[in-house]
Amino acid sequence: MSEYQFQDVLVGLSPKNLLFMGGYYGLALMSVVFNLVFYIIFKNKSFIAYCVLLFSTAITFFYEDGLFYFLSDGKWIMPHLTMWNSSLTAVAALLFTYYFLELDSELAAYRKVFFIATGVLSLGVVLHIFTQIPLISHFVLSTCFVFALTCLYLAVKRFKKDIYARFLTIAFGLLVFTGMFYALHTRTDYAIFSWFNINVFRLFSTLEIISISFAIIFRVKTLQQENEFYREELNKYLRDLDEKRFEEIIDENNQTEQFTEILEKKYSLTEREIQVLQCIWEGMSNKEISEQLFISLSTTKYHISNLYIKLDVKNRHQAVVLTQFNPVSNK
Repeated sequence: MSEYQFQDVLVGLSPKNLLFMGGYYGLALMSVVFNLVFYIIFKNKSFIAYCVLLFSTAITFFYEDGLFYFLSDGKWIMPHLTMWNSSLTAVAALLFTYYFLELDSELAAYRKVFFIATGVLSLGVVLHIFTQIPLISHFVLSTCFVFALTCLYLAVKRFKKDIYARFLTIAFGLLVFTGMFYALHTRTDYAIFSWFNINVFRLFSTLEIISISFAIIFRVKTLQQENEFYREELNKYLRDLDEKRFEEIIDENNQTEQFTEILEKKYSLTEREIQVLQCIWEGMSNKEISEQLFISLSTTKYHISNLYIKLDVKNRHQAVVLTQFNPVSNK
């Protein structure tokens, strides 16, 4: 739009149109905030991609409504903003579709194509800014709609088996075709496209936000259920693991008790000598053994000396090695 066209738009705004505009921007802002919160909670990239899509779309309407010009007192004309923002919107829409429909496994091989197409689109915008060639402008606009139609194709392809694809098919379908007609309305003089003005485009964009918001709410509920399911499965696994470990400990203790009974009978060990031997097996020092059994250090050394004689071992290491020949654990 030119400076005079902006002035005409602002002068022609009725209270009804202003209310409609305010409602749209309020809804878009609320959706951005909610999606940011959902992204922080769930770390799902579809939420942040939709934030970018909402923001870029709102910027387009903000510009077309002449509000940049109005708020800057006529300083911000920004003739190339629409071109840049349309490209950003197209890329954000494709990214949102990719993450929202969880197409990672299906389209992993096409990531390189996506980056190349995005680079070509960005290059086209830069060339148009410096050359002002109409053909490049048409190329950029056509490429943006190719991105949008790709989103629609991916959604339609999964329409039957994915409920989220149904939301996208309806919402993006209406928005894409309305956007195409609006672009034709602003670039041609054909009366057939005159009905698709900015307010009609804004209306379908509002319906798209509402529709996708319902889909996102459904998605959040599903994510919560999945998180709860995985949490329960993890807790169950940990409980089973604890029970198994507890049983193993009991079994080990039973085997140890049986082994000490065998040693007690075979080598005529006293109850106190069995206690000292178990402390040695646990790697305790003489001082720790005396503290554990509440006996003096000299008494501890006396019991250890008797153990060496009865078990026919020369040191603490050989006493520990006896556990390797446990006849109970090796059955």
